[in-house]
Amino acid sequence: MFDDVQIVIPSSGRATVSNGSTSGQITLEQLPSAVYPYTWLAVPNEEWAAYDDLLHNSRSTTLGVRILKVPDFCKNITETREYIFKNHNSRYLMMLDDDMRFCYRTNGMADSRLKLLPPKHIEIVRMLLFWRTLAEEYVHCGPSPRGGNNRVFDSVQTCKRMCNAYMYDMDVIDKMKPLPYLDCVPIMEDFDLTLRLIKA
Repeated sequence: MFDDVQIVIPSSGRATVSNGSTSGQITLEQLPSAVYPYTWLAVPNEEWAAYDDLLHNSRSTTLGVRILKVPDFCKNITETREYIFKNHNSRYLMMLDDDMRFCYRTNGMADSRLKLLPPKHIEIVRMLLFWRTLAEEYVHCGPSPRGGNNRVFDSVQTCKRMCNAYMYDMDVIDKMKPLPYLDCVPIMEDFDLTLRLIKA
């Protein structure tokens, strides 16, 4: 299903467990367990032990999730993403913020949304599979921006900024020199990558 996809969630300061739940890991809590074997938490080296405890203390709900240690020389999210780029292990790389919540449209209406919670996890799997299909045609893609998806009726849009979720075809990205995040403005790295791809 996702054998050629690696899902990576960069995270810092969210290694908390409450009542057996990984409460600090909002995205991880939302993802269905079916994708956990393809999922990694990318965390600062100094926080590795706390995240390892997090996963072990909630093992019944996070079985299969692994940890990627991010070295101390990565000082911000841009450098962290660059490190993930250099250390990916699948053709398609999906990066998700650690505080995402998923919604779905009711009755096909763009302005009518409900949170996706169990037993609707299958809808998240369908979304990820659709996203994976898009990645075969687009070098990077993602869900519509959080601030605007209630005004878009089409299922797909092009040339849009991606806010907190990315899917990359690493066969293409790996050929870009320098790597996209290497010398860009830290908080605008998604714009920078989009412009580089258009230029290429």
